Amino acid sequence: MVTGHVYALTGAVLTGLGLFAFITLRHPLRQLLAINVVGAGIFLILGGLGRGPDATDPLPQALVITGIVVAVGLTAF
Repeated sequence: MVTGHVYALTGAVLTGLGLFAFITLRHPLRQLLAINVVGAGIFLILGGLGRGPDATDPLPQALVITGIVVAVGLTAF
């Protein structure tokens, strides 16, 4: 299995777990943490799909880094 596919599969699992937690948990702090888990899963999916032997485009990695910075800022806010 290609390393990028492992990252994408792990990201899909994290996204699913985060969505499940967001729907089932009612405490606002736990819902915020669930949204952060969903975001981390999406970042893993984007980063995993941007990898590969012939992936020389730095755009997916730049988008992931920018998304992480925005997510940290919004969580702190």
